Amino acid sequence: MNLRKVEQDSDYSRDMKTGAIINTNDMAYQNYMKSRKIRDEKRKEIEDLKGEISEIKDLLKTLIDNNK
Repeated sequence: MNLRKVEQDSDYSRDMKTGAIINTNDMAYQNYMKSRKIRDEKRKEIEDLKGEISEIKDLLKTLIDNNK
């Protein structure tokens, strides 16, 4: 791959064959992937908690209906 540094930002290079701009900063990419993984794990945890709360609400409604 024939790369040439972009003048405005040394973390980016242009692929001279395709014209694509490529991020060549591996550490920034690794940090991004870590933060994305953490965000996805938090989102899953929140969805799990929502499901558990919904289940608890349904059980409480059943208990209330059975005690009437």
